[in-house]
Amino acid sequence: MSARNNHTPNETLLRGGLVLFGICGRRMHVLRYNRRPDYLDYHCKQNWGSDKTHYHHSVAMSVAVLDAALWQFALPYIQNSVLVREHITAMREQVDPKDRSAALEATLEETKAKLSISSRWLRLPAMKQPGNFIAND
Repeated sequence: MSARNNHTPNETLLRGGLVLFGICGRRMHVLRYNRRPDYLDYHCKQNWGSDKTHYHHSVAMSVAVLDAALWQFALPYIQNSVLVREHITAMREQVDPKDRSAALEATLEETKAKLSISSRWLRLPAMKQPGNFIAND
């Protein structure tokens, strides 16, 4: 939940849209139950009119379970900054250093050509310039 809507921001560790669902990539929200006020879930519900899982799912995960897993992962990094540096170095080594500018330029030129062809087929009336208006009395 956004800060303006979250009336109890300290209830969960992963507040403010930090939990993303792996299938659709959307933010999970905290779901509260009226009959069980002490039980919270991170929830993702999508129904975009398709049967594909990416567009149609409803998933909930216990806040207590996910927050405990977060602490188990994060605590060693919080206690030892060398681990953070090592983790960042490992992530940097995974980055693909390829220069993709040539492929992007080719795609851009192809798109420009397609737009040029489609604009020839689509004839729009000329736009009037601001000084060309005729006043009707």
